Amino acid sequence: MVQQFRFGGTGGQGIGVMGVVFAEAGVLEGKEVAFSQSYGPEARGGASRTDVIFSDSYIYYPRVTQPDFMVMLSQASFDRYVKKNGSNSVTIVDDFIDTDEVEGVSIIKVPIIDTTLKEFKKPVFSNFLALGVLAKISQSLSCKSLEEAVKRRMGGKYLIENLKALSIGFELINK
Repeated sequence: MVQQFRFGGTGGQGIGVMGVVFAEAGVLEGKEVAFSQSYGPEARGGASRTDVIFSDSYIYYPRVTQPDFMVMLSQASFDRYVKKNGSNSVTIVDDFIDTDEVEGVSIIKVPIIDTTLKEFKKPVFSNFLALGVLAKISQSLSCKSLEEAVKRRMGGKYLIENLKALSIGFELINK
């Protein structure tokens, strides 16, 4: 089975890191994985994108053509990536994003940044909270493999906060 994922946000929100950790967790679970990023001048505040593909067998075309799941953390990324090619996808967005005028997309609004601000007093852990939400909704990865990928990629000063954000995101869907 092939699953395609697209992560979008504003440069500086950690969209690239989300994709790297998500891809690594897929590798840890024995999946074939393809990963790509778009972050030219976007890395300075515009819409940025990271794509990940999981497959049980060899991936012949390493580009996301029709995302099954998307996570959008900014209005600019939603407008650019979901309105363009999001049909038939499940799209997780922060609850402040205006999602009107989009057909064929299953939208799931989650208070990602608000929850992060309440828990950590700053939004920098929103990307890992969103990753937990995605893992729970897509059921494509276990929380355990994501935690291991976070430990491998994000060790150091904020490891505990990143793991806590991941866990909160995973549990947020149960509420």
